[in-house]
Amino acid sequence: MSDKVFGKKVTLEGQGEDDYGRTLGTLKLDGRNINREVVAEGWAWQYVHFDKSVELRTAQERAKKMKLGLWVDDAPIVPWEYRRAKPKR
Repeated sequence: MSDKVFGKKVTLEGQGEDDYGRTLGTLKLDGRNINREVVAEGWAWQYVHFDKSVELRTAQERAKKMKLGLWVDDAPIVPWEYRRAKPKR
């Protein structure tokens, strides 16, 4: 993601916060949807609990089928399950 946006003026279309207080939204750069791009390239997950867009779902399914990015692994662990499984400090 940093290769796409570092040093550039981006726009965040905010959509609230998650359960940890992190800002949720769509990152835009020159009319491009950066969220969709990183999901389509296989470098990010669609978290359907917060985003149910068909656009992201389609991009993620295509990345899975093509084994791009994190989908090169046969059984990647979604981040929210990984965090849940880690012992608390």
